[in-house]
This record gives sequence, C-alpha cells and structure tokens, in this order.
Amino acid sequence: MDSANVKLERDTTGLTHSQYPNLKILAAQNIRFFFNDFPEQEEEAINAVYDLCEDQTPKVRIEGYTAVTHLSKADLRLVRRNADVLLQLLQSDEPDEVEIVKDALQAHLDMDAKVTLGVLCDQIVPLEDTMDEEEQDIRDRLRKVVLKFLTEDARKAIVERHALPGSDAEETLIDSLLRVIPKLAYKDVEIIVEELLLKLKAFTAPSSSPRGSELVEVLLARVVELVQKATRADNGLTLRSAQPYLDLIGFVVVEKRIAPAINLLRTYCSVISTKLNLHKFHPDDQHAVVCRLTETFTTANEQALSANDGPSVISRITPETYQGLHRFAAGL
Repeated sequence: MDSANVKLERDTTGLTHSQYPNLKILAAQNIRFFFNDFPEQEEEAINAVYDLCEDQTPKVRIEGYTAVTHLSKADLRLVRRNADVLLQLLQSDEPDEVEIVKDALQAHLDMDAKVTLGVLCDQIVPLEDTMDEEEQDIRDRLRKVVLKFLTEDARKAIVERHALPGSDAEETLIDSLLRVIPKLAYKDVEIIVEELLLKLKAFTAPSSSPRGSELVEVLLARVVELVQKATRADNGLTLRSAQPYLDLIGFVVVEKRIAPAINLLRTYCSVISTKLNLHKFHPDDQHAVVCRLTETFTTANEQALSANDGPSVISRITPETYQGLHRFAAGL
C-alpha cells in the first residue's frame, strides 16, 4: 500500500475529531472505502465511528449510525460487536434517530440473523441481583426497548425471512428465549410468548410440535416453582402468582393446541392438588383453576381420541394423575 493512500486513510479517520460537523460527516461517509485496506488501523477506525455516534451534532450522529452498518458490511466479523453498539443507541431520546438505528439493526439482521438475534436476546436477560439499582434500571429500560424492537419493528422480517424452520437463526432465537423466560417477570414472558414465539412457524404446527412442548415445559416449571413458594409462605396459600402462567399455558395448549394437553393435566393433578388445598386458594383463583382444569381435560381427551383413533385420555393417564383428579374433585 503506497504512502499516499495510508496518509489519506489516516486523514479521513482524523476528520472524525474535527471541530467542523461537515468534515465529520465527510469522514463518516468515506471511512468504509479504506477500512479493509488498512487492517492495522482497523480498531482506530471503528472507535472513530463510534465517537461519531455520540457526537453533539444530530446530523453527525446519524451519519455515524449509517457508518456502523457500512463497517459491518465490509467485515461481517463486526456484526456482533456493532449490533451490540446499535442496541445501546436504541435508547436515544431522539425519535428520528431511533428510527435510523432500527433500520441499521434491521440491516444487521439481513447480514447475519443468527448473530444479531443472539445479541438481541442477550440483552433481555436480567442482571445479577448484586448489581446496583441504577444498573438494574438501565437494564430494565434496555430490555423494554429490545422487546419492542423484536415484537413490533422487526417481527415481520424475523418471522418471514430470518427465523425460518430449520434455520440456525430460528434455533438461536427459540433456544435463547426459552432459556431467558424463567428469569423474567410475567409481563415480559407474556409479550415474548404471544407476540413473538407463537408467530413463528415452529409454533404454528399441530399439537405434535416439539417446540410447542418445550415451551409448555418451561412455563410449567415456572408454575411448579411458584406453587412451591406459595406452599412455604407464611401469609396464606395462594395461586395468585402462578395463575397468569396457567392462563398462558392454557392459551397455548387449549386454544392454540400446539402442545399436548396431557402434561398440563398431569401438573394440575400431581402438583396443585397435592401441594395445595383448593379451599385455601383465593376464591377467584379457585374458579380459574377449575375452569382451566376442565378445559385441559377436555382438550387432552380430544387429542387422545384423534391420535390414530387411540384410547381416551382416561386410559392413558397414570394412576397418580387419576387419583389427583379425584382429590381435586373432592376439594371442590
């Protein structure tokens, strides 16, 4: 590489520190043309672009966002790093700039959906309890922004182009979300399940869908955890904390029918009827539990009968589950 080109590249990068916004914009628009030719200056160029994204002048920042995308296109190894930077920028207070950042993230999804979806899902995970309150608040705000992007802005592209059946991107997205669900508050779980997971083709199959069964198992594990906590509590036994999850599972199993109902039925009978006394539930919870149990039993029976003309659910459930049904009825 001749010395003239080296100097031109360094001069272009140096313009990012100019006091004149027009020169910074010029630098943002041209760094990409030299990026691959000077690997020894790569880190300097990347950091210079990041600086532009935090400039005081809106036009400079906007050009910086676009430059981040150009760098990723020039070197796909930067997709993960740059997607993470763009996610932080998604918290901007400037609506017009947020839209440009969203477009940049969409472009990163097009470049490498698996990596970009992985970065997005990583930002949903809550921080450890040891983090201070300010860090927790920042993380909570970022989670809200990321969930909105996934379930609203990027959902159509994710469902129709990126997380296609059998793709690495689909596997990354579903596996990541299933891992994070147990760590989230119910309101976030509901958004993830109803507004994203159930929109994917992997969850639109009949009740034999393996992914549907995995989702139900994750949600049921959360129910069991909450029921056990309620059992140990000193302030009375209640299903109030677990009820929304039971409702959500009922929606997945009974209404959407993307997972077998028999597992939910077993949980009602083997966990709820033995761990808690129905009379100790809040009256509203009693009614909801009985309604959901009835719907689940009916669905499980219909699924059993329609499976190759198989036997009814009564002949398929274990003796423990059958006894649980009797205990449940006795508690009414």
